[in-house]
Amino acid sequence: MQAVQCKMARAATGLGVRELATAAQVSADTVVRLERGELLKPRTVYAIRAALEAAGVEFTNGDAPGVRLRRIGPVTPAQVRAARSLLRWGINKLAASSRTTYHLVKTYEHSGRVAGAYLQKPLDDPLAAIRAALEEAGIEFTNGDTPGVQLRGQAE
Repeated sequence: MQAVQCKMARAATGLGVRELATAAQVSADTVVRLERGELLKPRTVYAIRAALEAAGVEFTNGDAPGVRLRRIGPVTPAQVRAARSLLRWGINKLAASSRTTYHLVKTYEHSGRVAGAYLQKPLDDPLAAIRAALEEAGIEFTNGDTPGVQLRGQAE
């Protein structure tokens, strides 16, 4: 990752230096040093890159290095079931982690419907909350030709 890519990625995601530093578990000064083009340890650059990728950034390295935001597709009922299985989570655990309810998760997994009456408190997008909870627990959604899930860090 080049300095200019870090700057572009922060601009695209709206992350501030401090927010990125917190996500990467480095100091804000370290992010600034990277963006100035200073040489950092490879593991430090990797941590910053990983934090940006977790925020939806894809790095491009064609003729001119750049970045783009991944289009995050909707999570499918099958992906939710598979993710829970990988994590060995019951419906109650996912509901608590996503701040939704048992009935919302169960209904979505079985019918693909989301009923607002099943929310503990109003959410803009309960499926985004479910996706975020699963991603925070280590799930990576694969939305290629065949949508699926895997634990982060596993080979595809």
